[in-house]
Amino acid sequence: MSRTYYGEESRRARDNFPLDHRRTDLKLIYAIVEVKKAAAHTYMELGVSPDLYQAVAGACDRVLAGRRTISSLRRLCRAAPAHPPT
Repeated sequence: MSRTYYGEESRRARDNFPLDHRRTDLKLIYAIVEVKKAAAHTYMELGVSPDLYQAVAGACDRVLAGRRTISSLRRLCRAAPAHPPT
């Protein structure tokens, strides 16, 4: 049994636009990490799980300091909510 962490649209995009041979520039990755940290901070200000903010912000700080791998950041991003609860 295969474990997938993406939906049908993501699978189609992967199949139609194979980019495995290209590497993502670290500047872009770090920019995304900064946005993720800012989003977590906004969620905290809205009263959404301060504990989650601490976990996300800490992981982002470690990535930006070079002490966290990108694969561990992927796991963290999947754990954080895509939208704040209403």
